[in-house]
Formats: sequence, C-alpha cells, structure tokens
Amino acid sequence: RPLFYNTANRESFDLTWEAPYPRAKIGKPQPVVPTQEMEHIFSKFTFLDEHTGEEYVEYIEPLVSHLRFPLCHCIDPIPNTPSYKYHYTTFRGWLIPPPPRTTRNHNQALYFDAGASSWSAGSGGPSLKYFYNIWERSGIEFDDIYAFEMTTPVDSFYESVPFYHRGYTHYQQCAVSSKPEDDSAETPFIPNMIKRMATKEDYVLLKLDIDSPSVENGNIDFVLSDENNYIDELIWEHHISGNYLMVEWGPPEDQDQVSLRGSYDYFLKMRQKGIRAHSWV
Repeated sequence: RPLFYNTANRESFDLTWEAPYPRAKIGKPQPVVPTQEMEHIFSKFTFLDEHTGEEYVEYIEPLVSHLRFPLCHCIDPIPNTPSYKYHYTTFRGWLIPPPPRTTRNHNQALYFDAGASSWSAGSGGPSLKYFYNIWERSGIEFDDIYAFEMTTPVDSFYESVPFYHRGYTHYQQCAVSSKPEDDSAETPFIPNMIKRMATKEDYVLLKLDIDSPSVENGNIDFVLSDENNYIDELIWEHHISGNYLMVEWGPPEDQDQVSLRGSYDYFLKMRQKGIRAHSWV
C-alpha cells in the first residue's frame, strides 16, 4: 500500500514516459493550469469563498516518491536524451504554482526567503529569480521580497540583483532563529516577522532552505501549531535521514532523524491547514 493514494486512481499505477509538448517561445510564458481531467495525477484543495459561499478547487503537485520529481535518481539517465534533465535533483518543473489570477485579490504580496545567497545563482538553482518569474505568470507580483543568508556579504548579494528589482528586495546577512523566544533584529524568527509585516488579506510566500534541520524544524513546528499564521504558500527542503535517494545531503546522521513517511506527514499537515506546501530542491 502506498503512503498516500490518489482517490481518483486507486486501482492501478502506470509508469510511462512521454516527452512534454514543446512550448511556444513566442510571447509571454503561460502558467501551468491543471484541470479536472488531471485529478488522477494531481492533489487538490477545496476551498470555501466566505463572501460568495461558493466552493472552488486549487491543484498542487502530489506528495510522491522521495518528494522530488519521480524520475529523479530512480533510473540511470542517458545523456543527450529528452528525459535526461528530469533525473536531476534540482529539476523544479514538477512544482505547481498557484492558479492564475485575473484580478489582484490580496492587499500586498510578500515573499520571505531564508537561504537565498544570490538572485540568479545557487547550488540548488536560484530561488529568488525562479519564484519571481514563475509566480508572475500566475498574476502574483511581489511588492516586497525579504532574503536572509549567513555567508553572503550584503554588497555581493545586491550585485546579483537586477537593478529593476532592487527597490523592493531587502537582504540581511544573518542567521535566522529556530524559536520565537530568540527573535531579534539580528536573528529574526521568520514566522514572527511575517506576523509583524503581513495581514490575512495579504499573499505570503515563505521558502525555507538553510541546511540546518533544527532551525528549519523549529520554524515548521511553529507554523503547524500556530492557528493565526498568514502563510499562503510554503516551500521547504526537508533534509532527513530517511530520504534514501538524496545522497547529496551527506551523512544521514547529520540530517533530521525522520523517516520519509514522517516527512510526508509534515507536508500533509501543512496542506490540511490550507497552506500550499511544496517540497523544494
């Protein structure tokens, strides 16, 4: 029995490879929009619009495999073939962003990134550039971006930021705290910072990837226990000892001592709170 199964497809599990349709490179890139016909593949949220009383659905990538794209590490890739890039641990094309918005239905859009050393570079790929560009396709343009990282000097960071993004991109070279009691200007506790700067009428994206299990878990545990958080979307690379395929993380004893099932539970609990929680790379 799988850890979690898709209620739209309980009977069979087919593994096949088909090359994606080529995307037209003329005009503005369009967002990925799953439909009802794809419910055998994707997970979904069913929300209630408290103003109209109507229900609506949002789709999200399923929690599958080792919380990466299913082809990652599973089959030895053959170089120079159409499927080669899908075997990388850093392939992010399987993440499903929020659905397109034709009107701005939030006061402001805020993006907090703990573990951002550069706008357009990084060992796992640039998160700032990625989320700005991909989320813009869904009609979400960030009013302010807050980035944190311990080792990158301030001047070096801002040199990586395109000039037209610098006015609303704020960087702090610092460690982030693992619990609210340690929250300070020098070592912010990001969930508290979000509460100070956002309201429930805002759209808030939090990305957490600082390669410190104790700090990451402290932030996630607080979010799960907090009944009044303002986080809409949360992206997290959960470094665990039980993720048997992610050898890039290093020795298992240096990771969070959690099974893969335990990692699934973390993401599922966040999704059950209404947070669009994604596993990051």
